[in-house]
Amino acid sequence: MTQAAPQTIWLPGERAVFARRTSLPPSTWCDQHLQLGHGPAKKWRAAKAPAVAKAMDLIAQPSVRKATIAKGVQIGGTVGIGFGYLAWDTSRNGGDNALIALGDEKAANKLISGKLHPILRHTEPLQKLGGDKPRAQELSSMNLANGTTIYTGWARAINTLSSQDCRVVIKEEFSKWNEAVGHGSNASAECDARADTYPDTCKIIELSTQGPKGGPLDQSLAEADVMYRYHVACPHCGHRHEMAWEHVTWPEDASPNQIQRDQLAGYACPGCGVIWDDYARDQAVTAGTYVSSAPEITKPIHIGIIIPGWLSLYNSLSKIAAKWIRAQGNKTKLMAWHNLYAAMSYEEEQGERYDWQQLHARREPYGPAVPQRACVLTCAVDVQDDRLELEVVAWGAGEENWGIHTEIIWGPLTSVAPWQQLDDFLRRRFIHQSGASLPIACTCIDTGGHHTKQVYRFVRNKFHRRIYGVKGSSKQGAPLVGRPTTSNLGKIRLFPVGTCAAKETIMGRIKDVEKPGPGYCHFPTTYDEEYFKQLCAERVSYKWTRDGVVAVWEKARARNEAFDLRVYNEAALALLNPKFNQIAAALAPKEEDKTELERAAEPVDQQQTHSAILDQIAKPNKKKRPRRTGAGFVTRR
Repeated sequence: MTQAAPQTIWLPGERAVFARRTSLPPSTWCDQHLQLGHGPAKKWRAAKAPAVAKAMDLIAQPSVRKATIAKGVQIGGTVGIGFGYLAWDTSRNGGDNALIALGDEKAANKLISGKLHPILRHTEPLQKLGGDKPRAQELSSMNLANGTTIYTGWARAINTLSSQDCRVVIKEEFSKWNEAVGHGSNASAECDARADTYPDTCKIIELSTQGPKGGPLDQSLAEADVMYRYHVACPHCGHRHEMAWEHVTWPEDASPNQIQRDQLAGYACPGCGVIWDDYARDQAVTAGTYVSSAPEITKPIHIGIIIPGWLSLYNSLSKIAAKWIRAQGNKTKLMAWHNLYAAMSYEEEQGERYDWQQLHARREPYGPAVPQRACVLTCAVDVQDDRLELEVVAWGAGEENWGIHTEIIWGPLTSVAPWQQLDDFLRRRFIHQSGASLPIACTCIDTGGHHTKQVYRFVRNKFHRRIYGVKGSSKQGAPLVGRPTTSNLGKIRLFPVGTCAAKETIMGRIKDVEKPGPGYCHFPTTYDEEYFKQLCAERVSYKWTRDGVVAVWEKARARNEAFDLRVYNEAALALLNPKFNQIAAALAPKEEDKTELERAAEPVDQQQTHSAILDQIAKPNKKKRPRRTGAGFVTRR
């Protein structure tokens, strides 16, 4: 009699260890199982992100230990390449740890809670590992039933990136860490060190949008063994090539809004010249493939992948074209476009300065009378250790401006004499070509430098004369002039001035407005070379930070008072907010047949007229309180 073979009882853990691993590549597995949330609408589809799906398969090559991906926006890179690959790896391998590293705790909380937790809860193969218990998921670590622990760390707390060995390391937006924190580069190296225990099986995935040329992302891409770029075939002629922005076309006479609204942009095939619409682009991208820069390297260890925004089916060519047009002439927007849509680093223009000699050469022989088209005067005062520097600027319609007068008041500023001279100067009037006598309508005095207490004392009782204390703020995105505050030692109303906004406006006027008219800057022949050297004393650089692309202004020479004075004159104009047309009409000659002598004999009436009109136009209108009637709570008799 044949004895039955004994039945072996397998424990759940043993079944998991000895179970046959899936042979599906990450893109196919994610297409079948990956859920970004609850319901069919949250199902991840490889067909919606073909470039991302094929990048996942490149990372899964057995030889690859590190992958650096420069990605555009709205391509699904973080969810697909990062979390999609992690979900596939976690479902087939147990017992090894993973690390997800971000820039700061706030970003980590948002990404883990909003993206990763829903994937663990709703992706069926991961539910069996404990992913269906949302209360068990924590921010710092997530323990799964197969022995895998997913850790979260951030560069601002470098200790969260240490102590644990991890086979899979995902660094999200790592190129921004160096700008976000002083030890950002160490944080990136700390992440890589977590995988040293797994030299033959680790996967380090670096995901980031681009930044300035030569930044962390560029450095990592330069170290890659091979670079992969996405090639497509023309649906009409079959010509295979890498999609490049230079082949995107649109009607030249169409506005950005019209291009985006009416979907007017297309892609011209470099082979046959046929213009693709978004549908043809989608077909080409879906059938595209990655091409290696070094086909002879069959087992790369470190790979680099470039995925520009126009490879995403979620980005229309017309939207990207409209953003490109709007970015022209604006360094900040242009850098953002290259980084976010072209997935290219931007050549940072270190030391970009305007040539002071060009400004000096275009001086004009006007004055001492204020030009006819100018109708409002402002003054700026820069306080130095041993002097007060001033400039008076005249403004006309469209903010066309004329330099009128510069002056330096020397003396110890701890004494009364220099401040009395300043007060006398600010009461001075300037003769207009119409014959009118113009006052200085608004003055801004810098309080953020030397002798702050003396400045507070000077401006304390002069608010009614529109003599304001201001303090420069280099905060990115700050308005030209903010709301006044009294949180200072002098308890005076102090206006914050956004120096970045003011400097960009001034340099934009100088560089871009080449003919007299709105925004043009006029300079008199009385201004010397030193003035123009000071006006062009600062250079601007554009850098990526955790707040995005920002302009950084740096001194190229020691003295820059003229530039600061222009900043405060811009602030004075913003505070005054005059109605140029009405004031100019009041200053226009009423009787053309009058002689110069006759008009010069009427300065008092003209002076009174201009002052009265300026008070009515430049000052905000105060609403009068309605008069009480006798039907109130108490009636006066």
